[in-house]
Amino acid sequence: MRLYRFLFLGCLGSAFMMPVLADSLRDPTQPLVGGQTIQEERPVPILWELTAILISPTRRLATVNGEMVKVGDRIGNQKVIAIEANTVQLAGPDGKMTLFLIDPAIKHTVKGS
Repeated sequence: MRLYRFLFLGCLGSAFMMPVLADSLRDPTQPLVGGQTIQEERPVPILWELTAILISPTRRLATVNGEMVKVGDRIGNQKVIAIEANTVQLAGPDGKMTLFLIDPAIKHTVKGS
């Protein structure tokens, strides 16, 4: 008889606790509170900007992403491997890339007028 009473009280107590426990569980089919969404964190790609090149008989410097660099310097995971009149070449884990001081698609040579 005691066992039945114990089981009855246990079932009765859990019946009252179910709404309390259910409130703490989130329905996975409903959006998160505040319109938030779950997204994978992806690395933000670096936007490379070449803004200046200085070439003299004794040095070659360039300004990349606001930082003055020379051949051999590192910017993030990239290494400066060449500085030319209108370009800077970088090498990194994904291979080589060339930054242009003047976009070659809009560069025009003006002939005598």
